[in-house]
Amino acid sequence: MELLRSVIVGTAGTLYHDGLFTFDCLFPSDYPNSPPGERHSKQHNEEVFVLSLKTMVYTVRGPPKHFEDFVVHHFRRRAPDILVACNAYLEGALVGSEINKDGGVVNQAESKCSSSKSKFKSDVAGLMKVLVRNFVENGSPETELESFRIAAQKYIYK
Repeated sequence: MELLRSVIVGTAGTLYHDGLFTFDCLFPSDYPNSPPGERHSKQHNEEVFVLSLKTMVYTVRGPPKHFEDFVVHHFRRRAPDILVACNAYLEGALVGSEINKDGGVVNQAESKCSSSKSKFKSDVAGLMKVLVRNFVENGSPETELESFRIAAQKYIYK
């Protein structure tokens, strides 16, 4: 068996955009036995996106060993894009749509179906506030990110 540690940066236009995902992979002699299945549903996409945001919080707070500098620089560079996408999803863009730097959906045809679930919006808004705080602690300019914390506040339900 071989062990491989890797980091993957989530691709724009996917549920995982701008997230950092670390993997410790053990490759037994019979790998892979079969490919994993796929699920295509709006609810699944929303759940995965919330988990992706939680993973970002966890990773920025405690980067994996030997990837500390990579994590710091990645999130300093990508923090505004992550928060722009969160805000676009709160405002109705389909989760997983590619979002441009101004918050517009790159492919309008795929963004017609938006989330109306208050739990999803509340979860994303709450995580946005946590991410803003953590990104600023990580060295991102507070002046560039504060507007996202304020925008998220209207979606947080008590």
